[in-house]
Amino acid sequence: MQSAWPPANYSGQLIAGRYFLYYSLGEGSFGEVYYAKDTKFEPPRPVALKLLHRSFLRDPQVCESLKREASALARFSHPHILRVLDFEINREQAYIVTEFAPNGSLAQLLKPDKTSVGKALPLEQIVYLLEQIATALDEAHGQGLIHRDIKPENILLDNANRVLLADFGLAMPLNNPQLTLNGVGSGGVWGTAEYAAPEIWDEKVGKKSDIYALGVLLFQMLTGQLPYQGTAASLMRQHMYAPVPRVGERAAWLTYPPALDEVFDRVLSKVPGNRHTSARELSQHFRHAIQAPAKAYALPPKYSFNTPNKPDISSYVNLKNEQTIKEGFKLLTLTFYITSLLLTYRSKHKHTPLTYNKRGLAYMKLELYSLARKNFDKALELNPDFAPAYRNRGILYQLQGERDNSMRDLETAVKLGDSKARLELSNLQNPI
Repeated sequence: MQSAWPPANYSGQLIAGRYFLYYSLGEGSFGEVYYAKDTKFEPPRPVALKLLHRSFLRDPQVCESLKREASALARFSHPHILRVLDFEINREQAYIVTEFAPNGSLAQLLKPDKTSVGKALPLEQIVYLLEQIATALDEAHGQGLIHRDIKPENILLDNANRVLLADFGLAMPLNNPQLTLNGVGSGGVWGTAEYAAPEIWDEKVGKKSDIYALGVLLFQMLTGQLPYQGTAASLMRQHMYAPVPRVGERAAWLTYPPALDEVFDRVLSKVPGNRHTSARELSQHFRHAIQAPAKAYALPPKYSFNTPNKPDISSYVNLKNEQTIKEGFKLLTLTFYITSLLLTYRSKHKHTPLTYNKRGLAYMKLELYSLARKNFDKALELNPDFAPAYRNRGILYQLQGERDNSMRDLETAVKLGDSKARLELSNLQNPI
């Protein structure tokens, strides 16, 4: 009978007669990564060894993923992509051996411990890291591979704090950009929900999906926060439909030029074709934006890694922070919809399709989706040919990720002559 995983004490064991395991570096869904030494060399060489859980040894899909990762890494000879040294898959064990990254991952820089809040990185360090990640990602794309899981945990740091792009277990060929994603991941997609581009939720992927994920990572490095947060279902709605947040919404303490928001508007666009054509182009756009409006605000040539939790980049930019104005506008908008809602209940005509539609729209703007749905349903119950209610309910379905129901309602509104619904339907049918 196969023994349980993991064993009580796996450290101290020898794998394949040469790799001595010292301690765990971290555990994932399918295996565990160990700090090990290759005893074939003298002195023994430090390595990282990813060991597959024994319960997956006879799972062909998981084993294929491990083989794909080793094969993908073997393609590269690049200073910023992790080097594979050895791998083996048989009935007894399966593992990949790579070079060891002694300074951990970008995830540990952004969140030094599990209880801490997100940490923003200083501007010069962001530029330093972004340029190296960009060259690695463009190299992968140039070799015909989509990474599909760009996130802090997969950005490793060597002994000189240089980037090593890792974990190509989900990589797939660029020549099949419409490949359906059959896998189990955060929110039902391959990869990680917080970094998943809108098209991934619609089961499509391309190199622009990687560039989108890098944009999310860049936003996180700059503000210490993710642009979109919440449950997997909420993340799906936000990635697909929510406006790109302003940098100031996640980092109220940060003074920055408007050009920086333009970077994120582009790289986090819902339409892949609107994003940067390469990771290098994103890196250059970011560098140019943080130097606006005057060329005198140049980046220092030397990078420091001992930095405060809340870096001040006002020495690089010279524009007024508009956060107070933005917060006031948000409060004014919220007040407007609450007032509109109250007025519909006080109206003499509060039981008409028009009033129920207005009430549903107010609830939808306040993100009270269940109440919004009930009011749109009531409007259509009173008048089955009331096009605005079909259109607004279609938009509500879209926000909730119910694409088929959204298409049905928007098509009905179009048949009833609603021109606004025609535009919504066109956007839904042609997301790319």
